[in-house]
Amino acid sequence: MTNQEIQLYFPHKLDDNLEDLYEERLFEFKQFFLMKPVILKVFNAKIERLRKFETAYRFALKSDDNKELHETLKPSYFQTNNILTCFNNYQEIKNEFKKSILQINNSDKLILIIDHFLKSTLNYINKWENVEIEDEILISKEPDPMELLTAIKVFNSKGGFEFHDIVLNQNICPKILIIESKRLSLQSNIENNG
Repeated sequence: MTNQEIQLYFPHKLDDNLEDLYEERLFEFKQFFLMKPVILKVFNAKIERLRKFETAYRFALKSDDNKELHETLKPSYFQTNNILTCFNNYQEIKNEFKKSILQINNSDKLILIIDHFLKSTLNYINKWENVEIEDEILISKEPDPMELLTAIKVFNSKGGFEFHDIVLNQNICPKILIIESKRLSLQSNIENNG
């Protein structure tokens, strides 16, 4: 890595404390992953930036430890088509992801956790039935989880339990659930079709 690349991905001055600067910037990365809506392409681009940040930091330290962590975590799969069960399982995964991020103090482990979360998220998104998207839907506009949970329970009370029921019974499906189905369909199409 050249000095220009180091300055691009880990800008610093000669008198900076590199470890303090690293912790400060790692915190900024963590905040991004905690606060932003989960858009897989955006998160993956940020992971790539984080990898370059870590490499530049190690070069700036003149550390011989330029190896990456090659550990992997198996993503979570959703074994049922029940909307409520999958939603609850995904919320647990999301909460665990956020707790893990707060405890991590290096980018290699952070990348590992984020990668695991994104693969699990893609598995969750792919559980939702593909629906036709006629409206203008924003992928970045995630619904409030409590409102979505309430809508799922209302839909359950009307006999809608599985993802295909959303498509088949749109006349009794709460609007927020239809919008979420469209939002996740759009994200799935983007991810799976480039």
